[in-house]
Order: sequence, then C-alpha cells, then structure tokens
Amino acid sequence: MVQEIQWSDYFSVKVEDVDEQHKTFINMIHQLNEDYKRNVEPERIQYVLLEMIIFARDHFKTEEDYMKKFGYPEYQSHESMHTEFMNEMLRFFKAYEEKPDDTIEKILDFLKSWFIDDHVLLADRRLGNFIYQRLGSEQSSK
Repeated sequence: MVQEIQWSDYFSVKVEDVDEQHKTFINMIHQLNEDYKRNVEPERIQYVLLEMIIFARDHFKTEEDYMKKFGYPEYQSHESMHTEFMNEMLRFFKAYEEKPDDTIEKILDFLKSWFIDDHVLLADRRLGNFIYQRLGSEQSSK
C-alpha cells in the first residue's frame, strides 16, 4: 500500500481551478487506495481507474488551455508529460484487467510518484507560477 496523500498548500500551484482539480485527483487516488485496502471487487477498481483517466484528460485540457492562452514556453514538453501519463494509465488499465493482483500496487505507486514527486511539484508548479504572473499582470492592466 502507498503512503496516504493529503492535500496541503504545499501542493498549490497558485491557480485556483487547477488546485481544485489537483485536490479532486488526490481524493481519487485516496479512493483507489481505500478500495484496494478493502479488497473490493475488481470491477469497482476498474471503474475508479476509468474515472481517473477521464478526469485526468479533462484536467490536462484545462492546463493546456492556460498554456496556449498565455503562451507558455514549455508547452510542448508539458503536453508530452500529459500524453505519457495518459498512455501509462491506459497500459495500467489493460494490465489490471489481465492481472489485478499484480498491478494495483504498481498503479498506486505510479500515481503517488507522478503526482507528488514528478509532475505537480515540478512541472505544474512552474506552470502555475507562469500563469499566476500572467493573471496578475492581466488583472493590474484592467
């Protein structure tokens, strides 16, 4: 089992709707972990995984819309991280269908690592600072 992830301001990227989406994603990871600990039926886990994939797709669109709107210079590399994440989650989804017991801990480890260690605290924080600066200058020019 993975260590529990709890939202804190430490994860904030200073963009309210993106932070709210990150909170939702943390809750989804928590739900997946809880379902795993309770040994729920594999169909329930698949449902949660599918919800996460759909939510991530929509969340990435939010971030990418911001990147386009403000001309984010790291757009290509950030978008490719999103594509890699989606591809990995789809691979995990298929692997879980075939071997649930061998896959779920790998999925949880991947989500925790990607969310906390890699993407949010590094790439999304840079993006958040960029957007925050642009939103501040947009607001002050009104």
